[in-house]
Amino acid sequence: MTSPYALYQFLLNQADSKVDEYLRTLTFLNLEEINEIMNIHNNEKFKRLAQKTLAFEVVKNIHGLRYANQARKISDILFSKSKLNLTIKDIEMVKDSLPTFLVSNNEKFIDVVKNNNITASNRETREFLSKKSFLVDNEVIEEASKSIEFKKYNNKYAILKKGKKDFYILVNKESIKE
Repeated sequence: MTSPYALYQFLLNQADSKVDEYLRTLTFLNLEEINEIMNIHNNEKFKRLAQKTLAFEVVKNIHGLRYANQARKISDILFSKSKLNLTIKDIEMVKDSLPTFLVSNNEKFIDVVKNNNITASNRETREFLSKKSFLVDNEVIEEASKSIEFKKYNNKYAILKKGKKDFYILVNKESIKE
């Protein structure tokens, strides 16, 4: 079964041209509510109210209110302009929906990126570094030789952000029990 977060993200990324139809066919909202949502949405498309409503309602109907709230919270946290503030429970929920890699504590950043194909080339890696577009647990990575340290999330996870929309979960190899 698709995770609540993956389903939420899929629905959140639906085109404006389809969202009205999906609200009518995939939710239990009445036509008056849908028309009101679409009127607001059409006046302020950048807010993506229709897609957010669609995603929340469908996840709520399939997985329940608790998981819909959690998926919305994680999406809001990951894609907000403020610092990430996830809990271990949030990471556990989202880790099946994001690329996840086993990493040794103190492994060099460049090795993590290269070994896991996070960038297509060394040139691309250098570009992201020069633009300060790599963050690990909200800390900008400026040097390719910097070591990955698992300081948060019980020393088990780190969140790598590449650019504005690409997220990866790094799992500390030493935290895995045999």
